[in-house]
Amino acid sequence: MSARNAPASEGFKVETGLLATEVASHDDLYSWKHRLGKRAPLAFSTLAPAGPSHTTPDSSLVIWGRGDSVERNYRTQANSTMAIHLLDSTPVKMRSIGKLWGTALNTVHKAQPGSRASFTGPRTLQRAAAWLDGSWQPARNLLGAATLARLNDWAARMSGDEHRVLVHGCPGMAHWVLTADARSGSLLTGEDTGFANPVYDFGWVLGEIAEIKAFHPLLLPDLEQLEQGLLDCFSAVHNPADLDLARAFRLVHHAFDWHHYAGASIEQSTVLLRLATNYISGPVSN
Repeated sequence: MSARNAPASEGFKVETGLLATEVASHDDLYSWKHRLGKRAPLAFSTLAPAGPSHTTPDSSLVIWGRGDSVERNYRTQANSTMAIHLLDSTPVKMRSIGKLWGTALNTVHKAQPGSRASFTGPRTLQRAAAWLDGSWQPARNLLGAATLARLNDWAARMSGDEHRVLVHGCPGMAHWVLTADARSGSLLTGEDTGFANPVYDFGWVLGEIAEIKAFHPLLLPDLEQLEQGLLDCFSAVHNPADLDLARAFRLVHHAFDWHHYAGASIEQSTVLLRLATNYISGPVSN
């Protein structure tokens, strides 16, 4: 069993150039420690809800990390990664997990930030400047200038429109952990927070699901229910095309991160770039 798929009750460590994770059990609770990767270009976000405890009304569903700009610690009853539950998935179970996940996102979006002095975008969106401007040649060559311009426009609207709220910024499987029975979960929150339209967070998770669908087609029925569970919690999409662009954005972003911080080859990253084009309408330059 790999560290990525191991239950936290066994304890494990996993590290990329972007993020290091260490998990251990303490008195029936589990400690998830996230440390800034050695090659991470930006420190953790410091934007959190108002109040001294940095907790949302549902502190078991959303855990705000304690720490600083390079290390965060989370204590929760959740001890399993999402990967564990994908290995033992059913449509009913996945629909339930999706609803929990969506509820956690909505909880973050309702949180009142401690300061609105600056409407800074989420850390992941700030990091995306490294490829949105066409500086990364694989994305520039495969997607083309017009498509990158569309993604740039989408990103600007997500961080600048009237519907922006406090968002998680990176609410995927590295931050969504579950109890062994999958009846409850915790969204480890705070490292990537910023202001954006809620579409940003929901689209980020949907983009990750799209990636798993492509690589694990046998899981398609379960993953479709996971996606539907998420969407059960999110009906405020003013422009449905924005969710597809969100999926594409996350896929390109992961292609960039996978190559730069986790050792993927250009060929491997290109698979994700090509997948992203499926969610961008109109002609795409090759």
